[in-house]
Amino acid sequence: MEKPVSDSAARRTGDSPAFRAATVTSVAETIARMEEIEAALPDSDGVQWFNRLYLLVTRNVARRIADQPADWRSLPWITRVVPTFANLYFEALTSYETGRPTPNAWEPVFQLRHQPRIYRLQFALAGMSAHINRDLPYALQATLDGLGVPPDASADHPALAAVRHDYLLVNDILAASEVQARTDPSVGLIADLPLQPNPDLTPLADVLAMWSVRKAREVAWRNARMLRTSPGAGELLMQGWDSLTGAFNRGLLVRLKP
Repeated sequence: MEKPVSDSAARRTGDSPAFRAATVTSVAETIARMEEIEAALPDSDGVQWFNRLYLLVTRNVARRIADQPADWRSLPWITRVVPTFANLYFEALTSYETGRPTPNAWEPVFQLRHQPRIYRLQFALAGMSAHINRDLPYALQATLDGLGVPPDASADHPALAAVRHDYLLVNDILAASEVQARTDPSVGLIADLPLQPNPDLTPLADVLAMWSVRKAREVAWRNARMLRTSPGAGELLMQGWDSLTGAFNRGLLVRLKP
């Protein structure tokens, strides 16, 4: 019989520099913090696999900024949203590590991170779900406010249209990064998946068919607008979305390994 892992056993001491409370303020600092987390976590920790995928995506965004800056229409936004968005993940992880309240969306990822019968890919997807569904609207709210974009700006508002263009460009980078994660053995994300078709993985295949990163990011964009135009209603919406995402992620992190 599999020995359950208690919530307290799933916590770490929080004394690693990777889990310090200080926020990052640049793309380079964001990558450095993710690298610290990667170094601090063993491969048996499910958080490692979300962090590994997130680090891959962030490096690819940074490379695109450095190599093809003309592709971006709002460099001030993309260079600000990368650390702002990542800080919400870092804050959630630090809160859990130190026993403080953690968003519902993140709780299953952190609570179940040491369960040996959950595949690496499941943890990566659950982390993406938590981060996009729960955190991304707040990151958009903060960065659009920081740029001075009016909450009720129309789609053709120059600053908002530039951000929207870059937001969709990130979708393309995400898609390419997912292919890279599935095909590059050095990433290790699918190293524990069976080589032959396995009917036990049908539930995971069903979730993959239902959940789309692009669709989730589109919902996040709309939820950010609600937060900006109707803060009270937007916050209520996000509280419900946080709980719903937590329930979804708990269902995603079922024990599928034999």
